[in-house]
Amino acid sequence: MSVIEKAIEQFPHTKAEDWRQVGEASIHKNCTIGERAKFLGPAICVGGTIRGGTIWGGTIWGGTIEGGTIRGGTIEGGTIKETPLQIFGACEFAVVIAKPNHIAVGCECHPPEYWREHIDGIARKHGVDDTQKAKVMHCVEIAAQWLIENPNAVVEDEPDAVAG
Repeated sequence: MSVIEKAIEQFPHTKAEDWRQVGEASIHKNCTIGERAKFLGPAICVGGTIRGGTIWGGTIWGGTIEGGTIRGGTIEGGTIKETPLQIFGACEFAVVIAKPNHIAVGCECHPPEYWREHIDGIARKHGVDDTQKAKVMHCVEIAAQWLIENPNAVVEDEPDAVAG
């Protein structure tokens, strides 16, 4: 299956002519890739702007990446000014800074306060036991502290950055 067929499988509302292939990446029509960007593995870019850096997989749903190295995970919006925090192996799920003031754990993405208030319901929804839930919350607290210490690493999109 080609990378474009894989992209259409993931986004069935799109058409083949909406995509182009760069290396092993499927690039949607609204995505702009700077001259220094490299794709070293499968990736799907659905929007936003990449201004350099190295992408090692993952899915970019929008936003801007201005350098740094992204090794997987999902970027869901905002401008990435530095490599965002990514935690792998500490719990069953990847824990990443996915957009401004949001921590993604697996398929759930919320601000730290939401995680603290709703962890029991989220854990129940995904069949996560108390041990794994404690590990997730430990990682969420690490990520929340990182957000405090790095307030300008991931910011809202700049108006000129999203045109493209």
